[in-house]
Amino acid sequence: MLNGMSRRRALIMGGSALLASLPFSGAAAQGVWRESTDARAVIGAATPTTEGISLHLPNVSDSGTFLPLRLSVKHSKDDFPDTVHVIAPENPFPRVAVFGFTPLAGRARIATRIRLDDSQTVIAVARMRSGAVRVAERAIRIASSGCITPGNGDWAEAMRTRVRVPVFEAGVPGEVVTLVKHPMENGLGADAPPKRIIERFEARLDGEPALTATFGRSVAADPYLRFFLAPSAPGMLRLEWREDTGRRAVEQVRIDVR
Repeated sequence: MLNGMSRRRALIMGGSALLASLPFSGAAAQGVWRESTDARAVIGAATPTTEGISLHLPNVSDSGTFLPLRLSVKHSKDDFPDTVHVIAPENPFPRVAVFGFTPLAGRARIATRIRLDDSQTVIAVARMRSGAVRVAERAIRIASSGCITPGNGDWAEAMRTRVRVPVFEAGVPGEVVTLVKHPMENGLGADAPPKRIIERFEARLDGEPALTATFGRSVAADPYLRFFLAPSAPGMLRLEWREDTGRRAVEQVRIDVR
């Protein structure tokens, strides 16, 4: 796993470089997503396009433990992305996260940190309310696995939260920054502790959903999310993180709108 890519992976990476040089309009038909059972399950019978979606990761990293990921989906008021799936095909558990957006978010953009087991092409699949499907891919080379690296084990700090919100302008999306302390033990690697992860995040404004996130074992320790909110009036933002044991952390923040 750590001694270099297999011939198949090398071919995939080479195909990804070629893909990046192709015209945008035809790239989805030749994408790496075709080799991913998980991506195909999300896409179903739809014909995906690469237009209107972007996925950012570093090109190269010494370690796959804390990799910053950003994704963005262009949308209209009537055609918002219902879900965006992040898939790492070469990870032991490829499904990294699923983000659910509503128009209350204002912008379908999110940033977080993930783990990767090996050099590979990461896939993002957005399913739009219109039924359209968009696909983005990003190749990354890493020197050492992040999936078998144990968590920091600081359970005394687990479930402590940090939240930063701006002063909003009515109807204008503003960025919310959140973090929850958690080792995110994924249960992989020699002598690894049992799996124990944050598996669910929800953001609601006065009870109305703005964002949901379902996490797999490949989200980095201390799960971090940056997302947007577009309130039209002051209210109460309720954030909830749920561990797979059922343990929860809840933060409520007053939202001011000028």
